[in-house]
Amino acid sequence: SLGAPALIWDPATWNDAQRSEIAASIQTYKERIRPLVRNANLYHILPRPDDRNWDGIQYYDPATGKGVAYIFRPDSPDPEQTIRFKGLDAKATYDVSFEDGSNAPLSMNGAGLMQEGIRMKLADRFTSELVWVNRKHNAPAASTLR
Repeated sequence: SLGAPALIWDPATWNDAQRSEIAASIQTYKERIRPLVRNANLYHILPRPDDRNWDGIQYYDPATGKGVAYIFRPDSPDPEQTIRFKGLDAKATYDVSFEDGSNAPLSMNGAGLMQEGIRMKLADRFTSELVWVNRKHNAPAASTLR
């Protein structure tokens, strides 16, 4: 969804693999991201973009227990970054997965995700990843207001 400006390329020049990837990205946006943009809380979980340090924003909807973090590695020499989430239910368990499979999926409680975070790797400069967080069993949310 943040890559939409890249779609200005002439679709007639796309190969089948590019068409498939773009169609999948659009479907992900429509089905998973758009509802979060409409209803979720927005958090800046890493510093604002400066072309040197990793950048990250997170959407999380406590009512549904679903969220996504957009993580960007700019021209940083560091291939790893600790990601700490915000607004989660500290007592709930979450499944964490990565859209492009850049890191292994895991399960962790909300307190751990917010305090310790996860160590995430993006091997190449100028890459990004969508990190999905989903509360297990869609358990009722505890108050996340502090």
